[in-house]
Amino acid sequence: MGSRSSDIEQIVQEPEATDGLTDAELKEEAALAKQIALLWFSEKLRKRTMRRTREELSVLRKDLSERLYSYKQQLARTGRSGRWTAFLNQAEIPRATADRYVNKWKLSLASVPEKRLTEAITAPTEEEIVNLAKKLKPKLVRVLTTTDSVTLFLEQLAKVLQESTPAA
Repeated sequence: MGSRSSDIEQIVQEPEATDGLTDAELKEEAALAKQIALLWFSEKLRKRTMRRTREELSVLRKDLSERLYSYKQQLARTGRSGRWTAFLNQAEIPRATADRYVNKWKLSLASVPEKRLTEAITAPTEEEIVNLAKKLKPKLVRVLTTTDSVTLFLEQLAKVLQESTPAA
């Protein structure tokens, strides 16, 4: 593998056709391409060295998603001669992966649905409660190994739920 700097410089090249873009747009496009190349290099490096924490990886992926989204907005417009796909090929980023990152960023931009302040919150059905109990059973059985521990757990659960449940 060549040096990191030369690898990135090969990916980030001046566009061949300007498509009527201003110097500022070309500089912005080149800056985004370089940021994406650096982030992608870091992502590939992560696969080789698993020393990063989950938090660092989350930040890295968030930044990569944001940059790819911005770059795609510039390159994937009508009349851009397929430059998005060409860039991804040159940067060795699989298109499906790039599109997944772009969609992830798009979803993060969407507004969070409002809480149901005006809609009635329905009580759970007996079937939903039974399913919840079945789902919790494996972990509870491992932790609550005596009759006394089960009794204590149920008492504490009732107490906690009474404190958090609004009065009817």
